[in-house]
Amino acid sequence: MYNVIWHAAIGAIVGSVITYFAAVRNIHASAVIDERRKWRNKMRKLALGLASAMRDKEETKAQLLRDEIRMNLNPSDDMDRSILEETCAGKVSKRVSILLKHDWERAKLEASIFKKFLRYADRPIFCERLKREDFLKWKSGAICGLSFALLIFFPAIFIHFLVPLGKFLRSSWMQFSQYL
Repeated sequence: MYNVIWHAAIGAIVGSVITYFAAVRNIHASAVIDERRKWRNKMRKLALGLASAMRDKEETKAQLLRDEIRMNLNPSDDMDRSILEETCAGKVSKRVSILLKHDWERAKLEASIFKKFLRYADRPIFCERLKREDFLKWKSGAICGLSFALLIFFPAIFIHFLVPLGKFLRSSWMQFSQYL
């Protein structure tokens, strides 16, 4: 009788603790996700306004929008500061879209229970695309390096398979040659 009571009491306590932590996590996640959604929408509008002002050569409006964006970014992050230092409207849009995509990935990870322990939302680095000639040089160098690595490591990898196979073939040939 006492075992049943103890098991029921322990089950009630464990269930209460799990329910409490699940509720706290859900409240925190919904509040954080909602605030991030508002921040992303605000940044999207500010970036569109800044790009428009830069294209229309409206310096005062562009400076006001830069100041407002500055208030919403991390001042110690180099990639965030690079958004404000950009002079081309197209590059501003690209950098802000990378920032928003990174924040969206972080929000998705924070909303999940287990993914945030298994993954980290990396922020891609903005860079210029390689010219075709540079890409082809890089590609040919990579292929050359890979070919060289395969020439060196292929025998080392497969020697463990080839030696027993050679011994097996030799013994089989010796047995076969006895019958000839």
